[in-house]
Amino acid sequence: MCRSQPKANKGSSLLGYVIAIGIVGIVIVGAFAGGLMSPAENAPPREHTLKDKIRRADWLFTRANSLKNAEQAWGQTADAYQEIVEECPDNATVWFRLGYSLHSARRLDEAIEAHKVASTFKQSRPLALYNIACAYALQQDVENALSYLEQAVDAGLRCQHPIENDTDLEILLGNKRFEDLALAARPANQLPSRKQMDFWLGEWAVYCQETDQQIGTTSITKAENGFLILEKWRGANHSTGRSFNRYDPVSEKWIHHWFDGTGAEARYEGTWSDEDGKMRFQGTHVTADGQARKMRMILTPRPDRSIHQLIETFVEGGKWVLYFEANHLPKRSRSQEAGRGLGCFRPSRRGCMFRGST
Repeated sequence: MCRSQPKANKGSSLLGYVIAIGIVGIVIVGAFAGGLMSPAENAPPREHTLKDKIRRADWLFTRANSLKNAEQAWGQTADAYQEIVEECPDNATVWFRLGYSLHSARRLDEAIEAHKVASTFKQSRPLALYNIACAYALQQDVENALSYLEQAVDAGLRCQHPIENDTDLEILLGNKRFEDLALAARPANQLPSRKQMDFWLGEWAVYCQETDQQIGTTSITKAENGFLILEKWRGANHSTGRSFNRYDPVSEKWIHHWFDGTGAEARYEGTWSDEDGKMRFQGTHVTADGQARKMRMILTPRPDRSIHQLIETFVEGGKWVLYFEANHLPKRSRSQEAGRGLGCFRPSRRGCMFRGST
């Protein structure tokens, strides 16, 4: 809930949860045929059938949501839904919208009672419990707010946007128990551990550390609802390669799986260090003909938004030697790149052997 007008783009507001209820599959009874009406349409006349009462309540709901300083309009909406629940007490959506309307009208005691009824329905339980927590927070009742928020998280509450941004819950900011619950309420793809490699996202021009010549480009994007990070490399010598990166919650390590156009592949595991701000990987590189060697890679984000990449290989004698070293710079326009030519590249002893080459 917002303190004034609920907004659909506020992930932790109740309006977002009204939409979410539809997503998780609330089955609306046949009386809902006709759906929501645009605020631009005339209000449906007062009728005595349940279907017409629902149509009118839905219209009032949409209208109230479009207004500023709409407490009076939300009150009218709540009265309309109250009349419906008296005839149709087993409808989860009507109870949920009644609680939302009362909450928006700042009739918080009544809203809490409606939210509690909505929480008895399985499909709306997590969201209704969250709304109870919001109402108690607005009443400055910290203990009850935290208690119901715990119940909401235990019931499966997961929010795409941080609940710390919900203005209803301002009184809980800084509370350690609330901070833990807010973290638990995030979906798995929003957990901090899964964002440790977000610094790598973007379109990059890759320059050799030794020669400062551009040796290729790489595109780093997210896929599968943010659970997978994809790397697409193209070298100046037309070499190509891709990597698939994911966080493994069991080992609590990142998995980096690289394939290139020569048939080689590499499998690394790695961790992020908060102490020095580096992502370290180590694993095995295997060529197309089956030759294997130990490799390690370090990615270091810098304050200027560039990234330093170092890859080393393990050789006999127990030494790590340089295999690839480069800097990733945010990709610029063609005109900007014209002054910094792609150039011809030749691997050197210290050099930047093309990824995707032998």
